[in-house]
Amino acid sequence: MHEQTNNLQNIANTDFLTGLNNRRYFRERVEHELLRAQRRNTRFSLLMLDIDFFKRVNDNYGHQMGDIVLQKVAQHCQQAVRKVDIVGRFGGEEFVLFLPDSSFANALEIAERLRKGIETSVLAYVDSETIHVTISIGVVNTNQASSSVDKLLDTADKALYEAKRNGRNQICFSALD
Repeated sequence: MHEQTNNLQNIANTDFLTGLNNRRYFRERVEHELLRAQRRNTRFSLLMLDIDFFKRVNDNYGHQMGDIVLQKVAQHCQQAVRKVDIVGRFGGEEFVLFLPDSSFANALEIAERLRKGIETSVLAYVDSETIHVTISIGVVNTNQASSSVDKLLDTADKALYEAKRNGRNQICFSALD
């Protein structure tokens, strides 16, 4: 029975396609981390990334290839962070990363590693053609643990859309301080 309960919890907390935390569970975990950051008065970062022109992947290669691309981007996200960091699929082709005890420089380093790693990777093959994508990333870094998850997400989202407006395949940042 205990194993069945754990299995149900895992299903309820995990995005079925990527294996990452789903949106609801990501938010729950970040709320917990914000309380910890408030007690410790530490800096933390939130990254929101979006696959540039993802609709083209689905339109040109089909949804199955789109799913493979999403899985590969999720793998890149997991490989780019520490064990204490929280990675989630926020919806569609958007991913979020929460980095507790993270400086601004550390957050930008991770964001650039992700951006460059995805840009230079072959994410899938269709016949003899390779599929490449790029990502845009919005980064927020702060020590305002009293901030809400919604405020952090909104701030990162605004930075993400600034990156998209400025030409995509780049990182834009914002601070709440």
